[in-house]
Amino acid sequence: MPSFVNILFHVLDSDNWGVTSLSTNHFEVRENGQPVSPTESAMRVRKREAITQSYTVRTVLMLDTSTSVEPHLDQIKEAAITLVKNMTDQQEIALYEFSEEPVLLQDFTNDVDALIRAIQGIRLGFATTNLYGSVIAGSARWRDTFTTTGVQQGVMIILTDGSDTQGSHTLSEALSARRDKNIYTIGLGNEIDPEVLQEIGNAGFFHITDVSKLSDQLTAQFIEIQSRIASFADSFYWLKYLSPKRGDRAHELELSVKENQLNSTIQGEFNSRGFCSVRPGVYVNYSPCSDSASEGVTEQQMARSDRVRLQAVTYPGFETPQYSWESSNNDIVKIELEPDLVDAATVLATAVGDIGQTANVTVFDWANGLNKQVKVKVIDKVEQARGGGGGSTNIFILPGGSSLEMVWIEAGTFRMGSTDSEI
Repeated sequence: MPSFVNILFHVLDSDNWGVTSLSTNHFEVRENGQPVSPTESAMRVRKREAITQSYTVRTVLMLDTSTSVEPHLDQIKEAAITLVKNMTDQQEIALYEFSEEPVLLQDFTNDVDALIRAIQGIRLGFATTNLYGSVIAGSARWRDTFTTTGVQQGVMIILTDGSDTQGSHTLSEALSARRDKNIYTIGLGNEIDPEVLQEIGNAGFFHITDVSKLSDQLTAQFIEIQSRIASFADSFYWLKYLSPKRGDRAHELELSVKENQLNSTIQGEFNSRGFCSVRPGVYVNYSPCSDSASEGVTEQQMARSDRVRLQAVTYPGFETPQYSWESSNNDIVKIELEPDLVDAATVLATAVGDIGQTANVTVFDWANGLNKQVKVKVIDKVEQARGGGGGSTNIFILPGGSSLEMVWIEAGTFRMGSTDSEI
């Protein structure tokens, strides 16, 4: 509310690298086939770090330890340790070895030392390669989730020097388990099946043919994959705009990158039920599209020692709001941040002055260069009970932090139950 449309999306190039450098003027939005004006709609694109409280990429590292890798096992360990040492801050790794079965050596963690110990403990496996079963097991270890409060993605890196020799699962079963999850495959030597590994590795397939320099080449491939993972993390965007649509109607939405050589768009639908217009500015205790609080609070009456919650919101808010509050006289109205809140959008105002005194409480949104003033008057309990003659709304903080909203209603105007028999 009042009429914002929000789109959280991910931008990749044709090589599956994250695109990190786009801004608002790179995108076009259409509603019902008609372009939306970026200026009139206050359209704005923000990057992932400004829109989510957390981002985590879970990485399954699946290493083939069947007997055929024995000549290269130490070099594989060395390269895997390099990968772990280059982890991103948002990354967690789970380490598996596989031959007859996939075996978990270390569950998801960002503890580099624990992962290195697990890699150093890898032992040679058996003379059978359960590649497809390992794809199935690894794919089940994470679920990709995308919300405006947090994003969790997963990838799997599979290293093997052969094909599936066990036959306990099929390629079709492996691809079905993978679905659209991102998997990188690395094939060593000439006994692999490149077509199969390329089909499994939908995020990327790398083939190392010259095993004489395996350690250097494998390390380089791991570092490239880590770079791709980092680009994934930085290529999330949140596009937000004020829609001009009104009424209880469904509308088609289309988002695209201007002059894109690929025909790639996001299409969806939204309903404009309850949408309304709002003038730019900072509002206090604003209820979007509400007749009773459509302009927010500009005056507040409080009995001495009462506490009232004041909450600020900025529209349209081109920049992420950064609020601060001040009272014109702390001996009349005292301002304090509400406990356990991470920002300054909400404060508690306490009336400490004498009856009849007034003070102005001002909230500043420094990021958008806006401010709003609320005039507070200290009144007596009787006047407050009668509504102060102004039909005002008072919100009181109860023990335990709950709030109680009280509204003055003139005598004889409230009807309850049947309008024929009860007044």
